[in-house]
Amino acid sequence: MQVALSVAIMLAGVGWRHIAQARMAADEPTSCTATAQRSVAPSPVTVGTRVTVTAVIRIACPEVPGPVDVALAIDRSASMRGASLAFAKAAAGAFVDRVELGRTRVALVAFDDTATVLVPLSSIRSRLHSAIARIEVPPAAGTDIVRALRAAGQELAAGADDGRTGRVQAIVLLSDGVNNRGPDAVRQQAAVQRGNDVHLTTVALGRRADAALLAAIAATPSDHWRVSTAEDLAGVYIRIAERLQRLGVRQLAIDDRIGATLSAWPGSAVPEGTQVGDAQRWTIPAAAGEPITITYGLAPSATGRWPVSAFTVATFEDALGRPGSVAIPIPVLDVVAEMPSPTAVPSVTPTASASPTRRLTGSATPATPATPAATPTATTTRIPTPSTPAGAARIYLPIALAGGCLPGAAPLDLVVVLDASTTMEGMTASGRRKLDVAVEGIRRLVDGLDGRRDVRVAFVRFDAAASIWIALTGDLQAVRAALTAPIDAEQGSRIDLGLRAAAEQLGPPDAARRRAVVLVSDGQVFGATEQDVLDAAAALGQAGAERFAVAVGPYAALALLQAVTGAPERVFDAGDGDAFVRAFRAVGGALPCP
Repeated sequence: MQVALSVAIMLAGVGWRHIAQARMAADEPTSCTATAQRSVAPSPVTVGTRVTVTAVIRIACPEVPGPVDVALAIDRSASMRGASLAFAKAAAGAFVDRVELGRTRVALVAFDDTATVLVPLSSIRSRLHSAIARIEVPPAAGTDIVRALRAAGQELAAGADDGRTGRVQAIVLLSDGVNNRGPDAVRQQAAVQRGNDVHLTTVALGRRADAALLAAIAATPSDHWRVSTAEDLAGVYIRIAERLQRLGVRQLAIDDRIGATLSAWPGSAVPEGTQVGDAQRWTIPAAAGEPITITYGLAPSATGRWPVSAFTVATFEDALGRPGSVAIPIPVLDVVAEMPSPTAVPSVTPTASASPTRRLTGSATPATPATPAATPTATTTRIPTPSTPAGAARIYLPIALAGGCLPGAAPLDLVVVLDASTTMEGMTASGRRKLDVAVEGIRRLVDGLDGRRDVRVAFVRFDAAASIWIALTGDLQAVRAALTAPIDAEQGSRIDLGLRAAAEQLGPPDAARRRAVVLVSDGQVFGATEQDVLDAAAALGQAGAERFAVAVGPYAALALLQAVTGAPERVFDAGDGDAFVRAFRAVGGALPCP
């Protein structure tokens, strides 16, 4: 009895120590460091054209995060019967073993057509493991995500009277299906939980899961996990446990007032926010110190040069309740009466193909280009002018470069780096998976290499890690055969690892061969920093590799992709995915040939 009491006092001490620290520090300024950046693309545009605004907020706090209450909501519907439920139970057990019980309390909720709290918030590991082992699938069970969220939220609210101030409330929801009552009810209940300061993490298991809905209701893009096979669940739940232990930022709110002559594009915000008139707001109950990305669409109604916002600020509290804030920069959007014609870009050189090709290859041999369009100075001065906007270059290059070729070029080594993260699971406007359309575009690129002298090709795929999909080879027929294999998207987006794997494939610098790397991605980085990506890109440049990018999706981080390639002209816009083939045709036309 005395030993048990001592253990209880020791565990409780973690929470009470945090309460005392919070009371002393509440009126002090935060010791967290916060930075923010924002971009708008494309620019310039014409009236009514949709543009994407991307804001990235980084907050780093030195203090140990405070107490955390987590409700694990596990799908036990009929489709989970068998191996799926077995692996889900093992994952929940791994989560319980990984968290720091005492500072963290865990509740267990199982749901099908109904939702049941199997264990109220508890720090007793054996009790949680015992309840997890007893989860079974009832006969003819459906999927009611709304009931699961409501039951988990109610259990978290019931534990609020324990006297632990500064606690973070979180729900980890796992489902392999579609909500019985449609997506709108789930979105509404998720909004209720956000309003109650509940941090929501979602896990979509398998292809039947409504991954788009689960991604939309997650607290941030980093809090949604797409898992193809149940065997991978345990690793994902361990990473979620580690992430929840780092939630040192609380009550993060981003307030924005849209600039004059601009209007929000309905349904474009990721994550979802609220809007009243020209004011929009995002609330994120907690954050783990990783970059937080907010994207949304705008449309201009008048020509001119317009700030995208009247003001934007992010406010937050640290683990000790101390307030902090960071102003978010306000980029300017240029709106012109009309865009230049497709012939405007190639007209600056004698032929349609020479200038873009030199611009794309100029980084490897700065002395080669002979025209002003190829020099760094000309690039920086031409981009802002309405006559040759970056967006127009990406739209018209597929026409200008069709069949283009640089005579007398050296043999070529080409590495395509494909983003296989969960964001590529989304559908294009024609209803096709982005990954599938991307692979089709890659096949067309390979087809376009037929007949070229001494070309070798490699493909790298990346999510949370990077792997060699096809090693560097000159056997294009073997490459085509490998491209027929299906690709599953996984959680994480380590662009830096993908670029470094490309560098490994290319090997040491070789003056006898040209080198090119094509990055296919939306530019969203999870698990690393943008500086990691830029460092990897710089290493490629030092190795003599020319870098291109195919930008995916309406929320692509164009600023980062442009920094990776070194120039906006090297970024080819694939829109929401249906323009992949056209974008790859542009890249293929820019590559050197004999």
